[in-house]
Amino acid sequence: MRKKKDSPAKIELEKYNGSASELHHYQLFFENAPCSLWIEDLSAIKTYIDSLRAQGVTDIPGYFTSHPEEVSRCFSLMRILDVNQATLDLFKATDKPTFIRDIHRIAGDASYPAFKETILAIAEGKTQCSLESVNYTFTGDKLYLLLSWVVAPGFESSYARVLVTVFDITKQKQAEESLRQNELRFKTQYESNPIPTFTWQKTADDDFQLIAYNQAAEKLTNGRVKQFLGKTAKELYHDREDILHDLQQCFTEKTVVFRELISQHFVPGKLVLATYAYIEPDLIMVRLEDITERKQAEVQLEMIHDLYRRAITQANAVPYQMNYVTWQYDYLGEGIERLTGYTAEEFNKTDVRNKLVEELEIYGEAAGLSLSEAIRRARAGLIRQWSAQMRIRTKSGQTKWLADTAIQLFDAHGNVYGSLGILQDITDQKQAEITLREQNELLLLQTRVAQITAEGKTIDECCTKFTALLREIMPCDAFFIDAYNETTKNTIGIKAYDTINGTFQEIGLTHVQFNPEGDIYKTVILQRKPYLNLRKPGIVEKFKPILVGDTSRRSESLLYIPLVVKDRIVGIISIQSYQPNAYTTRHIELLMAIVPIIAPAFEALLLTEHLRVSEERYRTIFERAVEGMFQSTPE
Repeated sequence: MRKKKDSPAKIELEKYNGSASELHHYQLFFENAPCSLWIEDLSAIKTYIDSLRAQGVTDIPGYFTSHPEEVSRCFSLMRILDVNQATLDLFKATDKPTFIRDIHRIAGDASYPAFKETILAIAEGKTQCSLESVNYTFTGDKLYLLLSWVVAPGFESSYARVLVTVFDITKQKQAEESLRQNELRFKTQYESNPIPTFTWQKTADDDFQLIAYNQAAEKLTNGRVKQFLGKTAKELYHDREDILHDLQQCFTEKTVVFRELISQHFVPGKLVLATYAYIEPDLIMVRLEDITERKQAEVQLEMIHDLYRRAITQANAVPYQMNYVTWQYDYLGEGIERLTGYTAEEFNKTDVRNKLVEELEIYGEAAGLSLSEAIRRARAGLIRQWSAQMRIRTKSGQTKWLADTAIQLFDAHGNVYGSLGILQDITDQKQAEITLREQNELLLLQTRVAQITAEGKTIDECCTKFTALLREIMPCDAFFIDAYNETTKNTIGIKAYDTINGTFQEIGLTHVQFNPEGDIYKTVILQRKPYLNLRKPGIVEKFKPILVGDTSRRSESLLYIPLVVKDRIVGIISIQSYQPNAYTTRHIELLMAIVPIIAPAFEALLLTEHLRVSEERYRTIFERAVEGMFQSTPE
């Protein structure tokens, strides 16, 4: 009768005891597992710790703290009995004897604090432990590792057999460092931002507390802001319902609120434009711009924060053995249902597997080959190791990324008859890479757009640079930007570009009025939302399209974006492509992220251009007047 507290590892060993075939499978899994596996003998360390106690040492942690050289000595007592191929690859060792003989080469001063944890765990009688360590490859490269070890059943008292799993978390640590640097850069940008900024935090009693301000804010207030740090909004603005309402609205609706107001505390008596911006999870940033002397030249800068989420990938591996003759799995781990939602029997059907995979990325020896060619070479024995990542749709409809790593199996005649591999869930790692890439793309795009609007002196200059930028990040065969008058409900063409005979060029302006019954008007004008029209072949549209520029063909993909300033539409931009299905929600996200930067600048440039044209018109009238014009003062 099995004891109730038998470990899972012991149960598994007993389960397969006497089955040479199954034990052979596990040997193969050990040797070819994609993660680093070790078998160690730590009995000498256990004996050394026992000898310390026999000598009267009662405070083992204190002993190793005061005698750090003993940690290095214990490291030399560790015996490596076996490692797998992934270990040799990870540490860039040529072979097992070299790795085992020169194990000291992977350790350095940064490695011993982690090894000290192992020593103390043994001293406490623990049979398993997880820790992070810093080690080095045989070529001197630094590695950040996650180590987990467990004492094999039957060796709990001697520690003569310890099973170790090592995961390389170097990229994760580098990503964390990148996040830390980004946070530091954000803090630096916050402090050096030329726009006075005040940060309020939501409190438990439904109030807001001033917790930070930047150097520009201190300069704007002549240092007055220091006396308000730590005070709540209700304390400062108990008689200003408008400000309290703006803070609450910004937080509740998680939006941006604009307000022109007379400052009461920070710059008393000054007319300022206050911009309230919600920042997850409980912050509101308020930027104050003194517009007393230049109210009609509003330029609103909006900072959008990149949120970074720390992600640690956890390996969920499922072993398998594929038969190339039947194209079926001779063996498939039970974890496949947890991984894909399909039972082993369902997963073994070719049509299910084909439907499961939505995207495949091939690496290693088969990198750059088509799937059919890679499979042909693998089945011919020309590819010894298979490495791929695939995006799948589980039975429940969930999207996951799996790593598929396998080696070829050869018979006695050297013919390939199958493969032995492991499927591993890498969804978190893949999603972290995608998210980080998209956030970096968005930050770079916002920076470039802000630079264009800051440096551009005219509509022509800004449009030329902006269209060039658009054509870098998305399909753009045609581009139109129109001013919109909310009073007259009319649009006025400002700039228009089209691709004619293969050349992207500026074309004549056409003042297009949107039909009040059409989807564009209802969505863009009335709802202040983007409108995407991906035309379908053979579908007759309700309203006949207006062709401009290259009138020999129509745009197949059209995207309209409202330019909104303080809930007013000041213009509309349209990006179009002659290719069907050219735009995705990602393109909309990119455009909507830069609209708060473009819209105020566009309105300001229109104002400047209008004033310039008016000045020139009146100057011309004055200079060309036939009769004399003079100014007199009545007495």
